[in-house]
Amino acid sequence: MGTQKGPSEGGSGGKRGHSNMEHWDYSDDVKAAAKRRRRLDDKKAVRDQSDDGEIVKKRRVILDRIKHLEDAITKGRAYLESGKHAHWQGFRPLFAAKAIGGKTLPPHKDWVKNVFLPGCESALRQTEKVLAKLT
Repeated sequence: MGTQKGPSEGGSGGKRGHSNMEHWDYSDDVKAAAKRRRRLDDKKAVRDQSDDGEIVKKRRVILDRIKHLEDAITKGRAYLESGKHAHWQGFRPLFAAKAIGGKTLPPHKDWVKNVFLPGCESALRQTEKVLAKLT
C-alpha cells in the first residue's frame, strides 16, 4: 500500500500561508485593506488635482446653503416664540394648505418644533461636515 498522508514536516501549508506564520493575515483581510487604501488614495488624488476655482465655487455654494439653513432655523424659533413669520414660504405645506373661512392657517407649532426645526438642524450639521471635508 501507499504511504499514509499525515502532517507534513515543519508545519508547511495551512490556512494562513507558509510554515508557522501565525501572524500573517487572511488574504481576504489583506485585499479589503488594500482596496480601502486605494480608494482613499484615489480620493486624495482627485482632491489634489481639482482646480482651486472649482473648490472656491463649491465652498461658496455650501456657505450659501448654511446661511439659508441658519435663516430657516432662526425664523422657525421666532415663530415658536412670538408667531412671527407665520406665512413664510418655508412653512408652506407639501400638498394642500388648511384654510378656514378663506384664510390660510399658519403651521402648527408642534410641527415646527418636532419636524421642521430638527430637520433643518440635521441638514445644517451634515452641511458643516461636508464643508469641513472640503477644506
